[in-house]
Amino acid sequence: MRLESRLAQLPRGAEREQIVARIEQLRTAVELNAMLSTAG
Repeated sequence: MRLESRLAQLPRGAEREQIVARIEQLRTAVELNAMLSTAG
């Protein structure tokens, strides 16, 4: 199950906040990977 889908089903709370943090980590990793892949 994708994290975004799971997030939509969860009420506010610790588990939801952990998933939000994980999504942010993954997005940052994708951005860094893209930058390093294109760097000179």
